[in-house]
Amino acid sequence: MPTDKKVETIVLMVDLQPKLTASLDKEKCTRLLQSICFFGDAINCLGIPTIMTEQVPEKLEPTHRNVKEHFSNAIFFQKDSFSAFGCEAFCRWLSDHGVKHIVVGGIETAICIFLTAQEAISRNLKVTVIADCVLGRREQDSIVSLEELSKRGVKILSSETILYSLMGTASHSKFRKISKLVRDRC
Repeated sequence: MPTDKKVETIVLMVDLQPKLTASLDKEKCTRLLQSICFFGDAINCLGIPTIMTEQVPEKLEPTHRNVKEHFSNAIFFQKDSFSAFGCEAFCRWLSDHGVKHIVVGGIETAICIFLTAQEAISRNLKVTVIADCVLGRREQDSIVSLEELSKRGVKILSSETILYSLMGTASHSKFRKISKLVRDRC
């Protein structure tokens, strides 16, 4: 969603590429992608800008096509660093748009999600990790990483909690649409 205006909150989806998701537990990965697609539909409805990173896409393929469809206005940044902040263009975009809060999902929890969130904190950004929109190869590594991020001030919340928090009230203009997406969710 290209924008020239200042935005306080953005969604960042990290490295949702087929060659990376292939290393994850198949059943858990299916649930992850369903949650991410649900979240994408809701975020599009709310008009919140989304950034997607792709880890060396020429080797690891671009973002899952299905995911892209649910984040139709996403801005893409390629990276070779584990943290999204290793990408200068990403950092410049955040600075140019006055971003203060990053809502993060994607893979892998113990590596790219952890390092991105840690770097965001060091840059005085607020960070919320979408609990049902992150996954890693080893569950214990993911648990430890999320616990450590929580100790450092990162909020770990479910997608539905985040969506209703962003709306704030049932009188929000998109409340009915978001509520329907929630009811229809798998």
